[in-house]
Amino acid sequence: MAAGTYHITAEKNEALLINMTYQDDAGAGIDLNGTTVNMYLKDNATDSTAISGFNPKVLTITNATDGQFEISISKGDINAIPFNQGIYYIDLSGTIETRLIEGKFQIKNNSAY
Repeated sequence: MAAGTYHITAEKNEALLINMTYQDDAGAGIDLNGTTVNMYLKDNATDSTAISGFNPKVLTITNATDGQFEISISKGDINAIPFNQGIYYIDLSGTIETRLIEGKFQIKNNSAY
């Protein structure tokens, strides 16, 4: 299965929380028991520099049986990312081994500041 594409926009000085569900074509959640969900964040596709809190960032599985997990990044980790636009990808390992999703990761200034 080819990885899906989903672009993420975060804001400086704000935490980020995105709830996701890994589903089959019929919309049923795919069981993540025995699987680890890892997120990687880079400035560009060839970047090998480690970013604090990432590479990999182990994501929390909130309901393994129903395929639910969350991308949760603290305000401090968002503010420590050394670029305004990069790329990310999420890989599954363990019982399921696949690149699940990838896309652009953009950080915008918060309009309140």
